[in-house]
Amino acid sequence: MLTITDSQASVNFGVYQSAYPLLVRETVNGVTREALRADMPTRGNGNSVPLFVAGPPYVPTPPSTVVTVADYKFTSGSLTSSDTHEQSLAGSISSGGGSGYSISATALTGRLRATTTNNNPNSADAKVANGQHTKFTVSGVAGRRLYPKSMQLGIRREGSSPDRLTVYATTNGSTFEVLMDNVAVPSTSAFQNILNNNLASFPALQNAASITLVIVFHGGSTGLTNGRNDIDNVLVTSAVTD
Repeated sequence: MLTITDSQASVNFGVYQSAYPLLVRETVNGVTREALRADMPTRGNGNSVPLFVAGPPYVPTPPSTVVTVADYKFTSGSLTSSDTHEQSLAGSISSGGGSGYSISATALTGRLRATTTNNNPNSADAKVANGQHTKFTVSGVAGRRLYPKSMQLGIRREGSSPDRLTVYATTNGSTFEVLMDNVAVPSTSAFQNILNNNLASFPALQNAASITLVIVFHGGSTGLTNGRNDIDNVLVTSAVTD
């Protein structure tokens, strides 16, 4: 009865004693699906198609203006963001709550210190699972959506502290994108700045209501009991829908 090819359409209708065994055939990018009369609800001496939605999923055009949606400098000894963008909200940085792991901000030197007293296990994925990590969430306000563009932060370590860094992002708490992978953490007094300026290449993060960033220091000895890693100047930029 109806053929829809590479188009968007929403239809609902009823048929009476129809001679058509096939009510709707949709083909998108060469893939076909069908609504058979025999599978549709009965309606008197006929059948009804309550709703058939055809076509590729709608993907909105991302906004062109990029703004700062998270900015953590720690100069006041606080774990909160100093950004003032009115269409987004960056929550306070927090520990993942894992055993033997804690974080604190120091105003004097303007940094966040992550302290590890139990470095077993010491892989990045395991530390995400057991809560030995640092995290924060950025959200759109009043239904607005995020299109992240970049993330940067400064990192360093003391002595034999965990010597690798991996940064993840998730929109649902279960599926994680790796933004920065196995980055060497310098053992120096100066912070090394690292940057991913291509977050737009992660489709799962685009048009998101909220995104949680997870920062993981890992590697080093599993017997480590006094690991100290520092973070400074965490900055996230994104486009935000109006």
